[in-house]
Amino acid sequence: MKRLRGLCLLGFSLGTGSAFAQVPQVEPKILTKTEVDGKVAVVEVVARFVTAIRLPEAVNSVVVGDPSEFQVEHSEPKPIC
Repeated sequence: MKRLRGLCLLGFSLGTGSAFAQVPQVEPKILTKTEVDGKVAVVEVVARFVTAIRLPEAVNSVVVGDPSEFQVEHSEPKPIC
């Protein structure tokens, strides 16, 4: 029984080490996209990462997310915000 418990502990210890070794290294990137006047700019985002959007002028709203998860509607007399 002690031998089986020892083998289980050894197997768990070895398995845990290899699980941590499989985590890929992620390098942060700073990307700049210029001159998108009047055009839709696609921003690719990833879960658990921060995406910042800086614009040179006042903006009513910015939506960042999966387009399949929300719907955008606009009404002239009624502001979006």
